[in-house]
Formats: sequence, structure tokens, C-alpha cells
Amino acid sequence: MEHVPTSPGIYVVTLTNEHRISVNADRPKIAARCISVNRDNCKYGRAVNLARRKADYQKTFGSEYVVFKVVAVTSNFEAIESEAGNRLGAFRIRGLTGKPNEWLQGISVSEVERILLEVIEEVDSTPPSARATSSAPIQSSGPTATSKAVVPGRSLNVEPKDVAVAARYLEHAGMSLEHLRDLHHAPARSETFAASIRYYSSVGTLRGKNQSYGARLVYVANQHQQKVGAFGALVRKALEQYPK
Repeated sequence: MEHVPTSPGIYVVTLTNEHRISVNADRPKIAARCISVNRDNCKYGRAVNLARRKADYQKTFGSEYVVFKVVAVTSNFEAIESEAGNRLGAFRIRGLTGKPNEWLQGISVSEVERILLEVIEEVDSTPPSARATSSAPIQSSGPTATSKAVVPGRSLNVEPKDVAVAARYLEHAGMSLEHLRDLHHAPARSETFAASIRYYSSVGTLRGKNQSYGARLVYVANQHQQKVGAFGALVRKALEQYPK
């Protein structure tokens, strides 16, 4: 069995099952409403911890069906994921609501790997200054925005209601559960949007890890609404600004 490191990097996951399995098979309440995939589909992505990400897929689909391949161990994974998305977006499966899912169809895994390697080579040869995204704080507005901006380097002064609004926005905007769980502090990686919304809608004050997690959610929501970057890059920046 191939060793998967705990390092950050880029991966491709495929399945061996012929029958279709929901991409949220580990969440019975919503599994039937989500797309289902089998060996005809594949998915690429980035992870802060590649070994942990493999375990996530095994929990969802069953370890006997998951084939997880590390394409590259790299700290440039956010830039790679973003550029790869530009080239592979046309192959993303759309769900019942019309939103594109992260799983792909109509393209072979070998072609996906070829494109990823091409992107990795291009990104690694580009100076960091040329690919950096802005991290300047922006005050968001509008009915779906959080009520205040979280400014990197300042106090984690976020209100529970702001975090609940941020979680609703991110779910509506299509952020994946993988990204949400990257932001959360629980090692079990079982957090859901519904759980975050429910918790932060009911508590009066935030402390410790919940305050830091809330700050990350509000930061990502604010930056995404202002089109500062893709979710992968924003999650990475949130973790840098508000470490676990």
C-alpha cells in the first residue's frame, strides 16, 4: 500500500465501484439529494494534510473503493488548484440545483493528471510575487454578507450571529465540506454547515477554539464575496491568519 504523507499537496482520487455512491454517503440525511459517482468519475484537489484527506474519502465511500494518488507534495497547492479549476471546470458534474460539484465526468484520470502536472510545472516556475493574491481586509455588505469584516492581525472580535451568517453564505456559495473541515478545529473532521449554523445561532459568546474557527469562517466569507480568490486559497490564508 502506497504511503501517503501528512504534508500539504495535490491529489487525484478515483473509485473502483461500479454501483453509484453518493458523494455524501456518510451523511444519511442528505445523501439521496446529492450526486453519486463511481469508477467513471474522478476528482482532483488540494489538502493541507494528504493522509487526512485520504481518510475522509475512505470514510465516505469505503476504503475498499478508494484509490488515492498523490500528484505532488507542495506548499503552492492553492495556486495550483485555482489554475487547474480554470482548465477543468467544464468537466465538473452539476447537481440538482445546477451548481457544479468537484467531481468530474467525461475526462480520463490520466488526462486530469497530465493537466495537473502541467499546471504544477507552470506554478512552480512562477515567482511568488506574480501569483500572490491580495490579503487586504474588505468590509462586506449586502443581504448575504457577514455584518463585519475580520481584519488579519487584530483581535478575534466576532459575534456568534456573524459566524452563523458566514456559514450560511459559504454553504450557499458552494464551499465544500472538505474546506469547512479544514477550517474547523475538531480532529474527527465531522463538522457540517448545519452544525455550525445551529451552534452559532444559539450561543451568546465565543471563546477559545470556537472563536478562532468563527473568525476563519467570517474571513473566508468576506473575502470570497469580494471575489478576492477561490476557496482553496482563502482557506489557506484563513489558517495562516488564525492558526488552529
